[in-house]
Amino acid sequence: MSVLVKDVTDYLLADIDLPIDTVDTLQFGDSSQSVSKIAICFMPTYEVLEETINLGANFLISHEALFYHHTDTKIFAYDPIVQTKQDLIKESGLNVFRLHDAIHKMEPDMITQSIVQSLEWEEAIIERLPVATIIGGVDLSVESVLKHIKKKLNIDSVRYSGHLDQNCQRIGIFVGYRGGSQQTLPLISKYDLDLVIYGEGPEWETPEYVRDASYVGENRALISIGHMESEVPGMITLKERLKKQFPHTPIHFIDHPTCLKTF
Repeated sequence: MSVLVKDVTDYLLADIDLPIDTVDTLQFGDSSQSVSKIAICFMPTYEVLEETINLGANFLISHEALFYHHTDTKIFAYDPIVQTKQDLIKESGLNVFRLHDAIHKMEPDMITQSIVQSLEWEEAIIERLPVATIIGGVDLSVESVLKHIKKKLNIDSVRYSGHLDQNCQRIGIFVGYRGGSQQTLPLISKYDLDLVIYGEGPEWETPEYVRDASYVGENRALISIGHMESEVPGMITLKERLKKQFPHTPIHFIDHPTCLKTF
């Protein structure tokens, strides 16, 4: 019996209390269509769409939005790049589903849990929270954490604030765009965090707080690893989970580098 697009999306959304304005919808396609192969990605770039089609997959599951805005509204419908991307999807008959809210609402959050697993810190978890996972009972320097992150996540470079020889015993991990002060500062205070690791956030918020805190003698540091870099492990975990649920359906993860380069 063939697997339908609806079978996969129903599985992904089962028992998840999604927000009213969820972005987790079938963006293109027909939920009753049979699935030939599934491709999974973090960012549905034009290149990723082409690779999905070349793989012979007719179903793409992406974490982030197709059209450069979180809610994927029609505000950029006039743009020729948006139109070209839409044309490629429609002409190919590709089904595209966005999985953003549900994967974060799984228990535990699959995105956060996956990066903790990648960093091999599962045994050091103190608490799992909706916006972060708290790590404790470790004795690490900022420099050693930087090297560990680069090695385990295969990242060429990361940005940080603080002192390289600073000791870290309590660490907060905030994936994706959870690096804003409203997310980080209450937990820095509550758990006396020595180090915040996040994907990204406004640079005038948490980084500037850490700079001032460090200047006046507080033991605070920050590592910014990049939005994509913090969430890709979760999409790879998703691939493995879907392979177990749909063992007869070929499933591929399509990797891609970040769009930002360093000079």
